[in-house]
Amino acid sequence: QQFQGVMFANEVLDALVTERFVMRAGAPRLLGVQLGPQGLRASERAHEIVTAAAGRSPAQPLMQSPAVPQSPYGQRELAIAQRLGALVQQLPDGYVGECCLGVSAWISALAAALQRGVVLLVDYGLPRAQLYHPQRQQGSLRCFFQHRAHDDALFRPGFCDISAWVDFTAVAEAAAEQGLQLLGFTTQAAFLLENGIESLLAREMPEVERTRLAHGARQLLLPGEMGESVKVMALARDYDGPMRGFSLQDLTGRL
Repeated sequence: QQFQGVMFANEVLDALVTERFVMRAGAPRLLGVQLGPQGLRASERAHEIVTAAAGRSPAQPLMQSPAVPQSPYGQRELAIAQRLGALVQQLPDGYVGECCLGVSAWISALAAALQRGVVLLVDYGLPRAQLYHPQRQQGSLRCFFQHRAHDDALFRPGFCDISAWVDFTAVAEAAAEQGLQLLGFTTQAAFLLENGIESLLAREMPEVERTRLAHGARQLLLPGEMGESVKVMALARDYDGPMRGFSLQDLTGRL
């Protein structure tokens, strides 16, 4: 409480608990886990939050349908539909995606502790319209086991690192609700280039060290590595000091 300074969160948001859903008949249906004879497997819930019998026209907002159940599961599906807004109508049947409903509470907790200063968030993610695009039909869930990537979240439960990409539009909305100012949003490559990573690599140093740093810089900067997929967002309260890293490429307009 009453914290003044910089909060730096590198790959924290993508590790928060996220819901996974599949689109069925124009509505998101939560995906769960079922235990069967062959072990754990993903399974769809037995109900949808909207049915054809509800008489909802395609243009009628999903959250106004009288068919929305009041069970906790229905409430989470409704929250996903509200988060996606008009985008939910563009997603094809069978589309799979992820939605972190806890991001608002997480940002709220940070805002409550921050009296003055900056919150710097660095994570894999996209603006909402890009993250929930019809062409991204299998979502962004990624798992890592012994430094190898795969997409089976039920493989070796407890031994894999599991993450999903961040909806940075949701982060910006949550920050605005808490009175935080959005200072900038850009790619990791643009942020590091503007903050002098090239001058760091140009320093005199042993060749072995230069080779190591150059290899690391390629991973951080190249579009095919982390340069474009990782984004940087800066939020602030009562801060009017300098902030470098967001002039080279400003993506706030896409949020």
